[in-house]
Amino acid sequence: MSMNDVSNPNVIFPIPNVKTVIYVKPKIKNKNIIVGEFTYFGDGVIIDANSVVGCNIEPYSIAVENPAKVIKRRFDDELIALMLKLKCWDLPIAEINNLILVLSGNDLDNVKIQLKNYVGGTY
Repeated sequence: MSMNDVSNPNVIFPIPNVKTVIYVKPKIKNKNIIVGEFTYFGDGVIIDANSVVGCNIEPYSIAVENPAKVIKRRFDDELIALMLKLKCWDLPIAEINNLILVLSGNDLDNVKIQLKNYVGGTY
């Protein structure tokens, strides 16, 4: 998928002349978020409404307030490493459909086991 693919509403496009790097589909709760230049959002980041982001946000973190600060990580280090290796956004739709039950599971230990089997032992 190209960054010029405007048909996909989940792709976040760079604004011309703004030096902001936003990586794979962070969840931004509304449009009232200010992002500083040269700011990196890791994969799976959640940014709260009305936040002012002037620092890098690590993958799978939740950031809030003004200035934005990380209040917690969504998962433990092991699961984050597995999710980053999985790169579900690059998978074909058929594979994503096969993984939906795994990825939406409440038992995170089981999710880790299933993802380890899927991505292999190295991550």
